[in-house]
Amino acid sequence: MSTKEPQFAIGDTVCPRLRAGSGLPETGTVAERYDFADQYRYVVSFEDGREEVFFEKELFSIPRVE
Repeated sequence: MSTKEPQFAIGDTVCPRLRAGSGLPETGTVAERYDFADQYRYVVSFEDGREEVFFEKELFSIPRVE
């Protein structure tokens, strides 16, 4: 298990870092978090229904607007 605190919690809104050749950034919601090879991985759900898995360093936090 990782010795550092996770940066994101389930339900947080995040944005993946842009990859070369990708379009506009999109936001998603952290659906699951787990420890993998001493790093946190996050399952992110997007509005179109798909889910993708990211390492913590691949995500940005999106502040909640209230």
